[in-house]
Amino acid sequence: MREAAHTLMAPKLNFCPYKNLPEKGTPGHLFFVKDSPRGPELLLAASNGVLCPVTELFNLHITEAPGAPGKDSMVPGPRGPRGLTGKDSTVPGPKGDKGDPGDITVVGDAELLAAVEKLRAQKAAVLANITERLASMPEHPVYAVARQHLEQVLEEAKK
Repeated sequence: MREAAHTLMAPKLNFCPYKNLPEKGTPGHLFFVKDSPRGPELLLAASNGVLCPVTELFNLHITEAPGAPGKDSMVPGPRGPRGLTGKDSTVPGPKGDKGDPGDITVVGDAELLAAVEKLRAQKAAVLANITERLASMPEHPVYAVARQHLEQVLEEAKK
């Protein structure tokens, strides 16, 4: 069995301050810089040693783990200003503007009858359209499925 031309090494993670960051690194090594001017960064040394920001390449945002929660103070804060003393008013205020119309509309018998007649006319037009289309379809097997569906729609619409 042939040996591989190169061996894979586990990348080394280096933690370093921004001021001590080298210009080039060992290829494959990672550098974590906490105090970078752009915020925390993770840099990868490319094959030529140039440090590439992994955080920008993969659109990563590094955040630190939150610290321990603080304790509540046992010392009371300053007292707030004293409220006004007075009585509730018994004088009614000015009347407000008229509101927007509501969502409910009351329909009389005449409007209801007109709506029912309109729906009946629409249903009759649909039934006539389906009947015409069924009559105009050729007796070819290609139209068999379409005919079957239209006949089912026609039966449902007649109910």
